[in-house]
Amino acid sequence: MPGSGEEEKRGKNPENLQNPRNLRLHLDMEKCMRCGACVAVCPVDGALILHTTYLEIVHEKCVRCGQCVTVCPMGALSLQSDRP
Repeated sequence: MPGSGEEEKRGKNPENLQNPRNLRLHLDMEKCMRCGACVAVCPVDGALILHTTYLEIVHEKCVRCGQCVTVCPMGALSLQSDRP
C-alpha cells in the first residue's frame, strides 16, 4: 500500500518502475535470511540460486519482473537503476 511504509520495506515497487531494462536486482546481504521465497517465485530457472550461506543473483538471466522483491519478507531485494 503506497505511503504506508510497506513499499519502502520491500524496496522499489516494480509496478511503478517504467523501464525494467534499466534496472538491476540488488540484494542487501545483511537483510537476507536465505529463506528461499524469492527462488520459489522466480519465473526463470537459475536466475536466483540459494547457496548454504548466500543468495546468488545471475543478472544475465534475471528478467526484472519484481516477483522476488514483492515476496521477500525481509525487504532484502530491490530493483534499482543501473545508471548513475
